[in-house]
Amino acid sequence: MEEYNKLTKGLRNPHSSGELEISKTPSSKWGLEFIYITPPQLSLVYEQYAIIMFEPTINSYLKVIPRVNPQWGNNLNNAIFVIEKLLSLFTVGSKGYNRLNVFLQTFKTANNLKFEEQDIDNRYYCFLVFVYDIYSPNKEPVIYSSINRALKGLQISYGILLSYVNNNYIYKSKYILSFEPVTKDDFEKYTEKPLGDNLLRKHIAVYNLDNEIVIEFKSGREMAKYFKIDGKVGRAAIAFFVVCSLIYRFLIGIKDKTIA
Repeated sequence: MEEYNKLTKGLRNPHSSGELEISKTPSSKWGLEFIYITPPQLSLVYEQYAIIMFEPTINSYLKVIPRVNPQWGNNLNNAIFVIEKLLSLFTVGSKGYNRLNVFLQTFKTANNLKFEEQDIDNRYYCFLVFVYDIYSPNKEPVIYSSINRALKGLQISYGILLSYVNNNYIYKSKYILSFEPVTKDDFEKYTEKPLGDNLLRKHIAVYNLDNEIVIEFKSGREMAKYFKIDGKVGRAAIAFFVVCSLIYRFLIGIKDKTIA
């Protein structure tokens, strides 16, 4: 609520399209309605339910990612019961039913997991990570009880995990990574991650002041390793040279036209 207050009074600049829309409405026109007072394990479930019912324009995705806290213990049984009651309000196969069913499957999965002390102390503990094999759609996914466990098991960084999850990329050309259960019908939404500029193989030649080739590299990574510099610094230097070169050629072209 404090963030809403800052946005409507201009005390903070909006950082997204949703926040921009909030900032356009004076605080005097906002109303607050308490729908449910819930225990933490049900707060996101009811948030998802409210989004389904009201379809707020500031939530363009109209979905909430389910989180599971191992500190809740056996209290998930009641949450599962409530979700099943909410599901009965929707037609099977509808968008509302499908979103709440995601929560149901996530909570049932978490209810069967054995959390350890390191999960409770983990700052990323509240997300399960589902790993699917796209070539075995009927096979049960590998499920990690926390993000940190997934990072260790997959040998990747947190940033890479988010990239594959948020952009629906296929990991290692066969795996789907998700914070929630995925049906095999949704597999087609996932695509191979395009090669970024830092991964492209480029032939790089290094010249001296006499315009003689001193050394050549097969990639930017190889060059950065040789000179012991950050890869981003190397790419920035090359990009700067290319821009300067284009400006030089442009100016020379103007000069030639003037002379002509």
